[in-house]
Amino acid sequence: MTVFAEAVNGAVELVKARITFVRKTPIKSREQTHIMLEKLIGHCRQRAHEDAPVYFQKSEYEERIAKVNAYMRNENLDALVATSPANINYLTGYDANSEYVFQCVLVSEGREPIWIGRQMDARSARGTTWLADENIRSYTDDLLDIVGAHPVDFFVDVLRELRLEDKRIGIEMDGNHLSPLACEKLKTGLRAASFKDASLLVNRIRAIKSAREIEYIRQAAKLTQSGMKRGIEVVREGVKECEVGIAVYDGLTRDACDPPPGAGTWSITSGRRTAMTHLGFTDKRIERGDVVTFEISGSMHRYACPMVWSVAVGEHSEIIDKAIDTICSGLDMMINTIKPGISCEQIARVYRNVVKDHGFSQRLDGRRCGYTFGIAFDLGGEWGEKVASFKEGDRTVLKPNMTFHVVPALPLDGFAVICSDSMRVTEDGCEAFHREFQRKVLANYS
Repeated sequence: MTVFAEAVNGAVELVKARITFVRKTPIKSREQTHIMLEKLIGHCRQRAHEDAPVYFQKSEYEERIAKVNAYMRNENLDALVATSPANINYLTGYDANSEYVFQCVLVSEGREPIWIGRQMDARSARGTTWLADENIRSYTDDLLDIVGAHPVDFFVDVLRELRLEDKRIGIEMDGNHLSPLACEKLKTGLRAASFKDASLLVNRIRAIKSAREIEYIRQAAKLTQSGMKRGIEVVREGVKECEVGIAVYDGLTRDACDPPPGAGTWSITSGRRTAMTHLGFTDKRIERGDVVTFEISGSMHRYACPMVWSVAVGEHSEIIDKAIDTICSGLDMMINTIKPGISCEQIARVYRNVVKDHGFSQRLDGRRCGYTFGIAFDLGGEWGEKVASFKEGDRTVLKPNMTFHVVPALPLDGFAVICSDSMRVTEDGCEAFHREFQRKVLANYS
């Protein structure tokens, strides 16, 4: 939120407090004073909306909502409760890191979405979303951290007010942001309603990117490349992983407009730690002969463009060179095969065949070698969309403007190597966001 918007919202709260002054006003002018103050509140909030950053036009948000409504009709749903921070952001533009408390967006046919959240976060909702003020509904802290009370109690009252208490409601049951207690509160508070899992409804819409989303991903790619270059430049024997992490963060943020995805997602590992997945960096010193693996992403208006890359330090075994060559060959083959109409499992088979041809078939462990990505929002910074993966059995057909993180990996004895790229499916092939950077820059370090 800009300084002006923060000041405006602060003024709104001040004016609301001053409304109590009306009670001391002579009866004849009390109503007139009250009307004047309410108009001032409305004017201040309108100015806050006008000053909100515009990352997408309102028409694009409306198009997204229209697609959600179409999916809901197909699933025979009257309403959808989106609790994923990425989905909330996608539908409204809401940009605050407040997912540690209950929040959601309610979508139902014939009305603008409604944001539900904590009262102190309502300012951020007014300053970052396209929603009208009456569709920003907030609860007080009286409902937080109290046995027997819950923010969902407030949300249940909103649903009743909208006459949805006996309707068919979709909820994101497989997400990380609707607790079992919240789900139970919702069901017991609306016993006449029926609930259906709609965990991937919005995600499937998100999988096809707009032109503006793709442009943000391209910008994020440049930040990723900057972080990767800075990190690899400082890799040498004796340097700590955390020192490499500082260099990476500098590269990711130097020309960024927002922080990179959560540090819990991007990682820097060396030596035997490369065989262990999803670890952050430590104070371990890099040793001669180590493999060092980076998994990082920059962020542009919450859109990621991840890359994973492994390099060897100093003199190292021939098996490392052979493994990296296998991975890079598999990456090239997959990117050259990707196009609309082909299935995810067909891409996975391409990589598996390359690994077999290079004599590493015994190292295939069944893991996926690619997945859709886009918004990286929650505190963990996850950028995956959970709707399609390059693995056996996933028959999802690729469509133009889907974006995939292509991640071939090769686990070996005591270490692992990974070299990835992020790409967009085009009308007749794919656009690999990091390919030129990898050929011109990373080839000197591999």
